[in-house]
Amino acid sequence: YYAELNQLSGYITRLNEAQKNWSNIWEYYVGIWDCYCREAFRNPEVYDLLFLKSENTKLNASITEYYEMFPEAVGETNQFFMAMLRQKNFIARDYEICKQCIAEGALDEESAKRLNRMACLLYEGYFKEVVDKGIQEEDVDARVAQYIEDLDWIVMNLATDLKGYKGYGK
Repeated sequence: YYAELNQLSGYITRLNEAQKNWSNIWEYYVGIWDCYCREAFRNPEVYDLLFLKSENTKLNASITEYYEMFPEAVGETNQFFMAMLRQKNFIARDYEICKQCIAEGALDEESAKRLNRMACLLYEGYFKEVVDKGIQEEDVDARVAQYIEDLDWIVMNLATDLKGYKGYGK
């Protein structure tokens, strides 16, 4: 697991760079998904092993232990990512950000549960297609953009307060 966890460095670097441009909770929420999808679609075997196939306590303990042993691997990562790492499974990691949306008045609790479920299941569908059919490097950006467009639609329809959010990257 430790060797595979090192493969997350691209995601962490992308996340650390992107967050410098985020100004509200929705940019964080959708932006984290954008960063995650870009890396997961480029490295599906690693992300499948780390986040979907192995939803077990051994893996989750390994994630926590790895980042305690190698804090430099996390770099300047925001507090949302660190809270996500401490969660036991994929859906719980996303819900950590949904809880921040609730705390900021951007989403009510019932809608947060729905967003969490929809975002994760939508991602799993996109990801399964990548795993099953493969994807060319030149097609990754378009596939991510399609996922983000779908996720933005969900956000726009569930948000209590968009906080000025107009769509990711818009």
